[in-house]
Amino acid sequence: MLIIEKVLCFILLTILVFTTYTDFHKGKIYNSMLLGGCILSLAADFIYYGLWAHRFLSVFLCNFILLIITGILFYALHIWAAGDSKLLFFIGLSIPGRWYTFQPFSSASSFSILIYAFSAAFLWLVIFGTWHFFDYPHMGKIKISGWQLKKWLAFYLCFSSLILLFRTFLSWFMVESWLQNWLFQQAINSFFLLFLLQCCARKSINQLFLLGSLGWSSVLILMFFQKVHFSLALNGSILCWALLLIPLRLVLNRYCYQSISTSSIKPGQILSVSSILAMQKSQVRGLPRITTEDLDARLSKNEAESVKRWEFSKYGQPTITIVRKVPFAVFILIGTLFFLFIGGMKF
Repeated sequence: MLIIEKVLCFILLTILVFTTYTDFHKGKIYNSMLLGGCILSLAADFIYYGLWAHRFLSVFLCNFILLIITGILFYALHIWAAGDSKLLFFIGLSIPGRWYTFQPFSSASSFSILIYAFSAAFLWLVIFGTWHFFDYPHMGKIKISGWQLKKWLAFYLCFSSLILLFRTFLSWFMVESWLQNWLFQQAINSFFLLFLLQCCARKSINQLFLLGSLGWSSVLILMFFQKVHFSLALNGSILCWALLLIPLRLVLNRYCYQSISTSSIKPGQILSVSSILAMQKSQVRGLPRITTEDLDARLSKNEAESVKRWEFSKYGQPTITIVRKVPFAVFILIGTLFFLFIGGMKF
């Protein structure tokens, strides 16, 4: 049984390393690579659960289904691309069921992979944003408008209430020792903060204020019935995370774009708002006319060809601005490694 577990982990880590490399250097996670890994893992699973690990099959299925649902949900919410969801499917197939039992609440312990992954993404966001802030040659020219301050306040109210509700929900269904561990608390905070930032990216200020009002109303009702206890000492770190990340995200947004030659545009890339505006007067057919700067706005093959033709039209330009792609497979790899090598520690 231990040999099969080692084989599964070898398959898992090998495919993860290769997909991380291709996602980082080429911006793609190849289906052929994932399919090959899934076939190998599925064959090993039949041997593993068919001969030795019968009692771990239910735990494996619970975590596998959880990862599938999460992957589909994150793709539907435009948090990551389809390749990342498929990668999560492969990870679910490749982790031996017995390894889930090393942690409390084993039926859903695979979710900690995502918590570790988003924590790594959060750390990258803080480091990258801080480094660019001090490296920015016109740092004194960064201005904060009244609209941005209102957006921050609205998001802060929304986040502070929802994170309290989220942690209350966890306390009802998770082992208390998990929530008492400082490292795991910060990992949950990071995960939820980045998740909420993505989900609320398209919300208006009024919608955020409304959501925050509903959230705090729910918190007060729960406090009245003694279902949740607000402690400034306990939740101070949560509020600090939000205060730190929201301004940093504004600074980081200045570096989320990349200028490339128009002739090198490729399908799947995302045009910036400024590039779309530059094309509005053009009569070239097939050009994209709107962009949300997220995965919904990826260029099709025909649109990419139209952009290349636009370069030589009356309003064409030799360079164009695209949105940088964040290779999230790197963070998924980090989250999986933490789960495999630290997951056995008692929280």
